[in-house]
Amino acid sequence: MSVLILVSKLNVMKKLLTVLMMVTLIVNTAPSCRKGDIGPQGEQGQKGEKGDKGAKGDKGSTGNANVISRTFKAGSLTWKASVVFGTNYVEASLAVPELTTDIINSGAVMVYGGFFWESPWSALPISFYEAGKTNYFTFGIKAGTVTLRSHNSTNTPPTAPSIDWRVVVIKGNAATSEVDLTNYNEVRKFYHIE
Repeated sequence: MSVLILVSKLNVMKKLLTVLMMVTLIVNTAPSCRKGDIGPQGEQGQKGEKGDKGAKGDKGSTGNANVISRTFKAGSLTWKASVVFGTNYVEASLAVPELTTDIINSGAVMVYGGFFWESPWSALPISFYEAGKTNYFTFGIKAGTVTLRSHNSTNTPPTAPSIDWRVVVIKGNAATSEVDLTNYNEVRKFYHIE
């Protein structure tokens, strides 16, 4: 019986010792958890080994790398009078070095004029009635150049228009029938033109 009492006291002492050690540990470590000044920066560690090559990513969406958009300001153009088959014109040439024979043969070239307030860019060819005559605007293309042409229904020598022009060149692999090329806003959204 005295052995049982002794064993029982030892168990109580073990539990008491464990609790006492836990309290001592908490009391000693709690003060070190106070907020204070940040210590100095430690030394830079060694550079680690290069990691494994990651998995190939998904194919990205088509951007506008195949589409070139240029704006030509009204004051930067030189208009010249010409007569073609008895019709009086004014013409201006726009340098577009990205316009290649391949694009002419398999891509698309659109020209837009800043004619009207409600729609900032209107596709050529276009005609509209103003000041007693109908004005016509067209364009021609050859490698490296877009030529703007204007004439009117009275066949009087037209004056040079003072509007901005935008040329959009679309490479053959990006040309599509999914977008109305005469609507600049649709073209801009479809081809992500800024």
